[in-house]
Amino acid sequence: PGAPPLVCSTSDDKSIRFWHMRDYSLVGELNVHSAKVYGVVQVGAKVWSYGWDRHVVVSDLATLRMEEQLEVPHTDAVSS
Repeated sequence: PGAPPLVCSTSDDKSIRFWHMRDYSLVGELNVHSAKVYGVVQVGAKVWSYGWDRHVVVSDLATLRMEEQLEVPHTDAVSS
């Protein structure tokens, strides 16, 4: 029961992909950024992503849907 064990990958193509850790299959994809995605951090059931578009986006790991785009005062890419 529960969510499958996943690992995330980010890309210059603006996507975040989620891969099943047991069989290496692609489980889902998020396209919530307007520029390349620099990285992601999993915090509980949420995935926080950040990138060259100067946004931090919070998404739900269970549904693979964006929940919120944070208003951040960065003037350049967010790298961590």
